[in-house]
Amino acid sequence: ARGQRAHTYIWWQNVTTYAKADHVLNYFLPKVQTPKGANGNKGSIVALDVESGAQNTDVILYACEKIEQSGHTAVVYGYKNYLQNNTNLKAISDRYPLWMAQYPDYSVRRYPNYNYFPSWDNIGIFQFTSTYVAGGLDGNVDLTGITDNGYVNGNSQKPKTETPATEQGKQIHKDTHNYTVRSGDS
Repeated sequence: ARGQRAHTYIWWQNVTTYAKADHVLNYFLPKVQTPKGANGNKGSIVALDVESGAQNTDVILYACEKIEQSGHTAVVYGYKNYLQNNTNLKAISDRYPLWMAQYPDYSVRRYPNYNYFPSWDNIGIFQFTSTYVAGGLDGNVDLTGITDNGYVNGNSQKPKTETPATEQGKQIHKDTHNYTVRSGDS
């Protein structure tokens, strides 16, 4: 509703079997309202948030394949140390882009500190903070243009799929950001 490109992530903790992956994806993928790809173009990102709990690399790869088959761009999100210790990170990054997070602390940061860049192959997005503003908001750098996926010339107002949340968001923005000045206002 604010004219920004939106993407989706799914919390991926203790999803270690194909049956559980199917259950999770069959529930969430139909609810995704960000654009799907068409005519050979990739759709918006659906990232698996792999940052805690038990993991199974083969199930992660299976889930990414299902995400791609749904018309979206599959991405694996996480912290390098966790992913290296709990998955076969090379097998994942050989097939799918990574959204890697790494930062020195939880201080509010407006700009990335590349001294903490988590060097690895196929990183599409670098998350440099989880406190971009006070109260928390992730700060990310798109390294490859991957966040344009699914949007016509990067324009979030022209998605190719049904997006009822966009229309609801526009109305809420209109309702909460418009004010008529009245006599006596200061």
